[in-house]
Amino acid sequence: MTSSGVGPIIPDYAGANVRGIIPALLGPRAWSTSTLPAWMPAPIADSEQCVMLVLDGLGWDQLNDHRAIMPTIDSLVGRSIHTVAPTTTATALTSITTGLTPGEHGLIGYRMMLNGDVLNVLRWSVDDK
Repeated sequence: MTSSGVGPIIPDYAGANVRGIIPALLGPRAWSTSTLPAWMPAPIADSEQCVMLVLDGLGWDQLNDHRAIMPTIDSLVGRSIHTVAPTTTATALTSITTGLTPGEHGLIGYRMMLNGDVLNVLRWSVDDK
């Protein structure tokens, strides 16, 4: 449930979603505020470089609840966007970096079978080795 109690959030992969960050940043070299995706911060259109800061586990509601103790983060420009489903670190980071949905890239959790072994995709190693 969302904090407003409305119900589960269904990711909009074609809209304001983490899977669209890198494709948007690598889009046309001459972005304008009219061609930049509406959910991207406007300063992106005028920048030659940007830094993407990922704070794993910090959701929009948590940020709003604690803005007073995070003045630097609070001063940044942006808005809420959706993550992917499932909302695991491995799934979200892979979607951010590849621009693909979980169904497209196939990493839907922390562990997966690979050649008969269980691969921990966060450590990129086989368990117990």
